[in-house]
Amino acid sequence: MKKVLLPIVLLAILFAACKKKESTVSTAITTPTVVTTPSVTPTPISKYKTYGSIDEIYNALKLQPTVVNFDAAAGASFYGNGGTRYVIPPNCLQTATGATVTGSVRVEVTDYIKKGDMIFSGVLPVSDGQPLISGGENNVVVSQGGQKLFLKSNSTYQANVPQAGTIDTSMTRFRGTLTGNTQDNRVNWRESSALITNSVVIVPSIKVKDTLRLICDSFDFWNCDHFMSGSYTKPKFKVVLTVTGQTADLSDFRTYAIFDKLNGLMTLSGYTTAGYAVSNVPNLPIHFISYGLIDKHFYAGVVAATPAEGQTYTITLTETDPTEFKTTINGY
Repeated sequence: MKKVLLPIVLLAILFAACKKKESTVSTAITTPTVVTTPSVTPTPISKYKTYGSIDEIYNALKLQPTVVNFDAAAGASFYGNGGTRYVIPPNCLQTATGATVTGSVRVEVTDYIKKGDMIFSGVLPVSDGQPLISGGENNVVVSQGGQKLFLKSNSTYQANVPQAGTIDTSMTRFRGTLTGNTQDNRVNWRESSALITNSVVIVPSIKVKDTLRLICDSFDFWNCDHFMSGSYTKPKFKVVLTVTGQTADLSDFRTYAIFDKLNGLMTLSGYTTAGYAVSNVPNLPIHFISYGLIDKHFYAGVVAATPAEGQTYTITLTETDPTEFKTTINGY
């Protein structure tokens, strides 16, 4: 009997020892520590393009000419990009040496009717620094085989410029010359001596009552314009630029006072960190606009005002699309 019990006892002791070893090993295993990495908010990626310079934006937004080919002997009648109707009479062209031109010629015309188009094309309605009220600007270039052509002596062409609403009968003819300046403003306008009794004529025979006929004796920049007139004061006030959430150098920003319902504007100059100190802008309904680049991104802003003495007007600049911004200005 003892011989039988001995193996059983030995097995029990061995089994107990194994359970103890298993228990010891099991308790030696520790739960791994989970290390949580702090979350980092990524820098937001702008949905807008970047630009190497403001000139890149001007090149993208400036008006492109309407191009027409016609027979010099027959003349032509056609419309520009802004709705101006051009009439070039037959046999009126000559070369630089005075030879009569025959055959097919190329004409490029550009209408500058709206303020945004004028600004981003660098063709501002300004005469020697003084603001003009424009009925519409245009530029005409005629060529053949890459050579510039000219009107013959005593020849003229017509630019029938569309108007919004009642015609301003005080409009006269201004001729533009290239200034060689930056794209901000490439043309200076000066009043031209009358080619005929009235260089800008309201034509009763034209059924549309909102058209001005501009008579031109050369292919150049021409403008239906007059200087600002009327009874208004010029208060002293400030225009301040600000960018939400950041500090930026705004000294290169372009800032204008554009007149509501009038095709005219004034450039604000003399920017400091305190803003613009303004004393030459009339107390008319105005939109102040400003735009430029911050870290290669286009920022712009607008604020409406009727300038009053001692007031401060703040333009808040935000990143935006240049094309959309120009469209907004065209609506003022």
